[in-house]
Amino acid sequence: MAGQGAEKRSFTTTGAAQSLYEKPRIAQGFVKLEVTRGDGAPVSMETNWIGFGMGETSFSLEAYFGEDTGHLVETVGLMTIIKVAKGSYEIRDPFGDKPYKVAALFGKGRPDENLQGDNFGQGKLIVLDVVDESARKYIKGKFEFSFLDRNKVMVKVEAKEFSAEYGS
Repeated sequence: MAGQGAEKRSFTTTGAAQSLYEKPRIAQGFVKLEVTRGDGAPVSMETNWIGFGMGETSFSLEAYFGEDTGHLVETVGLMTIIKVAKGSYEIRDPFGDKPYKVAALFGKGRPDENLQGDNFGQGKLIVLDVVDESARKYIKGKFEFSFLDRNKVMVKVEAKEFSAEYGS
């Protein structure tokens, strides 16, 4: 997949034979995001339309920016192939040369559909608090990553704060 065009990059939470990641479900929370394209001014976005999943070996977060009209909206997504704990994690391209544990993508999506974007990002996820109990799942943190879009413009995506929770 490393040789595929940027327009073919997407997040998927299920594979043909088994679940790859905990499928995100609608959750309570928020993401405050700043997106900067090239030398342009940062664009601030905020949402509480969150999809979130946490399992024994994975974590997934999708934040949807816009109204739920049934169409795709701007979306940011994070996925891990590890159980997350408090700490700092490097965000890498899952199809790159180095092994990854955390992947991030910014593009278009909506619940129960693949998030599609130009390219996976490189950056950092910092988990400030996490609860992984059978009755309650919660995460709080921040992240930032950058990627080249299909026009070869550097895009920086930064969440100075996010949280997501489901359960009691």
